[in-house]
Amino acid sequence: MDELQEPDSPDERRTLWAIVLAVLAVRLMVWAGTYTFGTDSAAFLRMAELMRGGAWHDALKINYHPGYPAVTAAVSWIVGDIERSAFLISILAGTLAVVPLYLMARDFFGRPTALVTVALYALHYALVELHVDVMTEGLYCAALFGAIWMGRRFIDTNRLFWALGAGVLAAGAYLVRHDGLIAICGLTCWFLFEAVRRRDRSSGDLVLATALAVGAFFIASMPFLVWVRGEVGGWATTAKGSGTPLKNLLEGRIVSHQGGVTWKAIMAFVQELNSYVLLVPLAAGLGLAWSAERWKRLYLLSWAVAYFLGVGYTMQGMGYVSYRYLVPGFCLLLPFTAWGLLRLVDRLPERIRVRSAIAATLVLGLLIGYKSFDVNRWEDVPLIRAGEWIRANSSKRPDILTTRDKVVWYAKGNLKLAPQSIQDAVSADFVVFTERDWIRKEWPFMPEMDADPRFERIADDFASGRKGQRPVRVYRVRK
Repeated sequence: MDELQEPDSPDERRTLWAIVLAVLAVRLMVWAGTYTFGTDSAAFLRMAELMRGGAWHDALKINYHPGYPAVTAAVSWIVGDIERSAFLISILAGTLAVVPLYLMARDFFGRPTALVTVALYALHYALVELHVDVMTEGLYCAALFGAIWMGRRFIDTNRLFWALGAGVLAAGAYLVRHDGLIAICGLTCWFLFEAVRRRDRSSGDLVLATALAVGAFFIASMPFLVWVRGEVGGWATTAKGSGTPLKNLLEGRIVSHQGGVTWKAIMAFVQELNSYVLLVPLAAGLGLAWSAERWKRLYLLSWAVAYFLGVGYTMQGMGYVSYRYLVPGFCLLLPFTAWGLLRLVDRLPERIRVRSAIAATLVLGLLIGYKSFDVNRWEDVPLIRAGEWIRANSSKRPDILTTRDKVVWYAKGNLKLAPQSIQDAVSADFVVFTERDWIRKEWPFMPEMDADPRFERIADDFASGRKGQRPVRVYRVRK
């Protein structure tokens, strides 16, 4: 297989356009079969709604980072709908994230590896699911991968505008998610490491580039950092609980293990993201990647390793982990997976290598992506119907107590804090939860509500749902 880098030519630009359109087409097709957004998405929509109305402080008090909802609010002025804007931002940014990933794979491994990387990225179910949702992954990965690529471009060319761009995109990654801090930290470490390793006239440029990148990062991030300082009473990187492990580490305290989150659990998610079938080519790629371009490939690998270590440490301190926190690191390893696949194919007779590589890529793509070609979140349609019913039957913006906050978005209501007793529920206008939550007794007093005259259970189609849907219980509080 050809391992040479391809020049930036008209053919290469056409290839980039084709890549972007192919990745976008997969995500748009999946969006067409998606009924609603995911579990945590309503918070971002509420933030965007508040930002669009000028209530920035109230929006930031929700305690997610402002990047994604701010972009959503801005785009909604053009699109006219906040929910649709949020989906579009996630889809388009998740699509554009493939560009720096492709360019790094091409420059570090060669064009064939880059094309296989794109195919795996385009089809992988976990990536597609997160991009076709009101979630931060698409925008975050676009900013993070762009910063990493620009950082490498500066190291290779010594042109300072690449370092400046890397610093701006690093700020973008941080403003979208707290773990985006890895971007500016990683750039600083690599620039200074290269300055020490080279010890020549370019070392001064690397030090200057570090100052430029860090300066750009702080200029772009400072308004949010100042707001965080006002909220927590001192300089900090976030007002979210996810910042506690980092804060403790900077104070010299190592976070202790919390709950059921272990490195074993984290590695189980890594295996699941690789759908197990990608583990063999990944192992081959990691083992066979060092015959050429060692420093470039080490650069890419270091980001994935640092990401897994940072997320693992943070998640252990929080006592919670989700596979989506590992997605950026997984994506950065895709070029190694693609490289390993092609090196394994090289063991076949030369006359069938190209066809075998194409066939193997298609088979792997189908194995990791077949679940994308189905309807998404059909089970949550009763929540949409319940929210719409509440909205139609409320004379004011209702206060809603619920285990599923997306119903609040569709009802255009106010989310109440989780109750401690049935008396807390009486203060709401509506109480909503799924039948599954009722069976699990998410709130201990749930079984009491049917017998309590203060609660009127609403009978409508959302109470039963169709096949494959989760029935929803809606109670109106009698005042």
